[in-house]
Amino acid sequence: MTGKHDLVQIEPVDRGFFAVGVLSVTAVMLFVGILIVQMFPATVHADGMSVSGGDYTMTVGALAETDEEYIYVIDMPSSKMAIYRFNVTKHRIEIIQGIELSELRTPMGETIPIADEDDDSGGGSSPIPAPTPTP
Repeated sequence: MTGKHDLVQIEPVDRGFFAVGVLSVTAVMLFVGILIVQMFPATVHADGMSVSGGDYTMTVGALAETDEEYIYVIDMPSSKMAIYRFNVTKHRIEIIQGIELSELRTPMGETIPIADEDDDSGGGSSPIPAPTPTP
């Protein structure tokens, strides 16, 4: 005789079915995570990053006027710097300019001549003093 107060016996869950259930729930959670990440892609910027290795230093920078990013490679022993950019149309990196850093230095105490706007000779009648060492 069955009454309304009879207990229903539940059979224990097989370990294999339990493992499949846990793995299925985990797969659904990972799939939803991938969908969320793909819906909101983030832009990547490398501004201000630099790295040194051996005698070389590499850094990146951008110009707001041209909306281009550049790679600066500095060779410390030879005091040279090369500037590169990525050409999107050709899909390659091109050299923009090479600079001798030793030519940019001015010995302490010397002056750097500049031309006046009124002076047509191109000479420097109003020199700018070079930086002096601080103690």
